[in-house]
Amino acid sequence: MIKKVSGIELLKKNFISVEVKFIDFFEKGEPRWPSEKHDYLRNHHQSLDQFFPATISWDKLKFHGLPENILDAAHLAYDAFQRGEEYN
Repeated sequence: MIKKVSGIELLKKNFISVEVKFIDFFEKGEPRWPSEKHDYLRNHHQSLDQFFPATISWDKLKFHGLPENILDAAHLAYDAFQRGEEYN
């Protein structure tokens, strides 16, 4: 049986899909922390752990430092989360 992901975990999964899609961009970026090997999408928005699914919004995520094509993909991933869907 396949377990459906929901809530903030769904948003995290959707954002990982965006990161994978643009991995070349992130691999070229500087790591934020010593334990990281390269940049990650999570370094460009507010921590998801501070939100509940009912209180999160695109504006509250405060994305920054990304090219328009990655921002567009992240917004589509967020929209899919709002509909309870996975982003591919």
